[in-house]
Amino acid sequence: MDPRLADLRILRLAQMYEHAFETFVATASARYLDGPTRERLAPLQPERDQHEARVKALIERIESDVSRDMDGALARSVLLDVVEIERAAREFYLNHLDRVHDPDVARLFHKLAAEESRHVEIAEMALAALGPDESVVRESDANDIPAWEGTSDMSRWGHASRRSP
Repeated sequence: MDPRLADLRILRLAQMYEHAFETFVATASARYLDGPTRERLAPLQPERDQHEARVKALIERIESDVSRDMDGALARSVLLDVVEIERAAREFYLNHLDRVHDPDVARLFHKLAAEESRHVEIAEMALAALGPDESVVRESDANDIPAWEGTSDMSRWGHASRRSP
């Protein structure tokens, strides 16, 4: 995988976490904390804004670099990442089904996991449409010998064999 794609993926996760946690803190503060307690958390806001801005700037720079260098190998890497991300999303919902308490949340997670499974299939079909990966060295099928073949007559080397009388 192109290391820039790995960086982009991690930066997108950072962006997601920054946004999710910022939203949680803002919502929880507004709904559950009194005015003075909320004011004590006010200094967090400028730093959160800076974090998000720095992450966004790096994402934009790297995405620009990747776009300039787009080729078949990079497209394959992108699609491999998409497949993996969709699988991770599915696993997230499946792994958390037993941890949620509200039956509506459980039903939602079950439905979302099924949708993510469909997304995996779509991404895998897009990957397959690129054709075989030419960078992978493959031996001829004629040279592929199943592991069990040739081992049934081990008696010729003095070993017991299933076919030996």
